[in-house]
Amino acid sequence: PPPPTQEEHDKLCAEEEALCKTLSEGLCRKLDARARGQMSSEDHIAACKIWAWELVEAPGGLDMVKMVGFAWRRKARKFGKRWGGLEAAFTEIKDFGARFSEGTSLVYGAIKTARMVDGIAKAAKKKEEERYEAKMKKLEG
Repeated sequence: PPPPTQEEHDKLCAEEEALCKTLSEGLCRKLDARARGQMSSEDHIAACKIWAWELVEAPGGLDMVKMVGFAWRRKARKFGKRWGGLEAAFTEIKDFGARFSEGTSLVYGAIKTARMVDGIAKAAKKKEEERYEAKMKKLEG
């Protein structure tokens, strides 16, 4: 397919921005209601579960819900006071490990991609040479 025009790109960006604004406003309303005591913990949990199921139905929604949930759990552990703050310290260590792992994964991915591209280029060059040799043999014979 041809690349999108600037107009199509701008339209998609505006749609994405509107969606993100809607999602963030909904999240803020839910958190504000819970923080102000207007919603019980049980009601908040039930409302979040319903909202999460709605989000999962959207394209890419499942990954988004997983990432947000993971981030919230990490933040909660980081600022939590369970086990005399020991859980927060362990979370800091896990966060460092995760950042290190993500960094090494990116480097590994770049190296692997470079090797794949190099292999494809070599295979294409070899195929082109074989075609050239076949044409030369055909012309000679």
